[in-house]
Amino acid sequence: MSADKSKIQEWYEEREERDAEQREEARQNGTIKVVGGVLAAPALVGLVLYFAADNHGLEVLAVGLLTAAAAFAAGALLGFLFGIPRFLAQQGAAAVPGATDGPTYAPNTNLEQISDWLTKILVGVGLVQLGQIGHAISALGSGVEEGLGENTHSIAIMLMVSFTIVGFLSSYLFTRLRLQRVLEPFKAALKKQEEDLTTALPLVRAQLDPSGEKDPTLMELVKALYKASSGIRDEAFYLARNQRRANWRGVSTNEDKHLVDLVIPVFEALVGLDTDKEFHRNCGELGYALKDRWSPSDDDYKAAVANLTEAIERRNRDPLMHGRYPMYEFNRALCNIKLDRRFAEGKPAEPELAAQIKQDLEVAKASPEGRSAIVADSSTLDPWLSLNP
Repeated sequence: MSADKSKIQEWYEEREERDAEQREEARQNGTIKVVGGVLAAPALVGLVLYFAADNHGLEVLAVGLLTAAAAFAAGALLGFLFGIPRFLAQQGAAAVPGATDGPTYAPNTNLEQISDWLTKILVGVGLVQLGQIGHAISALGSGVEEGLGENTHSIAIMLMVSFTIVGFLSSYLFTRLRLQRVLEPFKAALKKQEEDLTTALPLVRAQLDPSGEKDPTLMELVKALYKASSGIRDEAFYLARNQRRANWRGVSTNEDKHLVDLVIPVFEALVGLDTDKEFHRNCGELGYALKDRWSPSDDDYKAAVANLTEAIERRNRDPLMHGRYPMYEFNRALCNIKLDRRFAEGKPAEPELAAQIKQDLEVAKASPEGRSAIVADSSTLDPWLSLNP
């Protein structure tokens, strides 16, 4: 099992490193293209205006820059409208097979629809008025010529046309390279939802199925839950937890402790994916399951102690969790008693172990559920306590 966990950790680290490298490479390439397109033309036109200016150079430069800015803004608006990426997604429940037990969400595509309408209108109007475009540009050039000076009609036209083109291309490239990345999480969320519902949860349910017909490997569970959203991981947690809670006692006819064994891989996968060591309940539930499985061995009890100890440490980091989940200590005490070989020989435990068990039981006594558990397991606790007063 330790070998499997080491392989899982290696796979997880390689996946994270590869994804980070791909994101950084794409970001740098896109930035270089956009910056190059935006900065090339303004420098060129600034030089033209400088050499074309007469004794009113500052006024000419101001008019030229304002004209260039207006042309650039008009081109940028067109480039934005033409560059808005199309969000291709199947709509409706049919897009997500098996997603009948919850809502299916899709991103709002109003901006895309408006862009589609406007671009079609602009193209249509442009084709109808194609013959008038030259006259309109010439009239605009004449108006700008008054601010630039005499005999600058061609410069004014060049200024407006070139900056409109530069604005269009820059905005189009920026929209394609950047806005698409902004909108990509929506597409990724929809895709993730489909993958979660068609991959992760079915694998979890197959693992929890007592028939054992399609049991996934631990690596398959980890990969599926790694891709899953936090909500799907939570659902996997509760599916496994509810199965453990319903069967851990094994005292009634409708309880089967063999079903507890099936939840262990699910909790192992969830614990392994929690690389930030944030959630204490994953470790706690894994400790419970190892302790309450059908035929626990000493290794199971040791692993249960390790996971319960980790759950206690994580819980204690949060001041709001003070005094909560006392069953961690109670179950750790039971596991340590099972591991106490001196108890099986009718001898007192080693002082350090005895102190740890008594401390855990004191924590459990401070809560109603802990006191009830101590009474319920008195057949195990009383003989040990009599040897370790």
